[in-house]
Amino acid sequence: MKKKSSSASKRKKKEEFEYRIFLGFIFFNLIYFLFFEIKLIGTDIRYHIFILGIPIILGFIFSTKYNIFGVSWKEMFLEIKKRNNFFRSIYNLVLFFLGNIVFSCLTFGFLATIFWDSINVYQSSKNRIETYYLPVEEFHLKKGKGSNKIYFRFKNNLESIKVDYQTIKPYLDQQPKDYKIVLVVREGIWNHYALESWDLIKV
Repeated sequence: MKKKSSSASKRKKKEEFEYRIFLGFIFFNLIYFLFFEIKLIGTDIRYHIFILGIPIILGFIFSTKYNIFGVSWKEMFLEIKKRNNFFRSIYNLVLFFLGNIVFSCLTFGFLATIFWDSINVYQSSKNRIETYYLPVEEFHLKKGKGSNKIYFRFKNNLESIKVDYQTIKPYLDQQPKDYKIVLVVREGIWNHYALESWDLIKV
């Protein structure tokens, strides 16, 4: 009985510790993306592989291997075999999968983003300022939980800048083709550029 009680107590402490860590990462994600995230423009397959893909996969493996949510894949499949309700079992499996993905994004993905931003800040600070005058593709007013954005093409790729409603409001009844966006940037790494400032001009 003592061994079972001790084991349950240790498991509870482990879960409480992991829960605090998880909440901490949620808090730091919010603070970082609200106040400290730098705006980068550009795209490169290496970014999608090494900064997005691999960290999230590693985080997912870590989360499932160490049973961050207190359930292992083995336990999950055993539970599915026991249940008669197939749809309920699939629902739990999907929920378990998504939970581990979210954990991975908030932890490993977050740390990879900070590392990526830091490298670009350092590298771009050593490069000269460049200015681009690019045609506006669209003034996009958010719908639901989306964002107000100004779309344009940079290096043949569709890019956007998030803006608040007051910024985009004067342009909603205007033709995008009548405007150009002026980008002041510094080159970072892997075809990405740190945005210093931007403006809209009528052509």
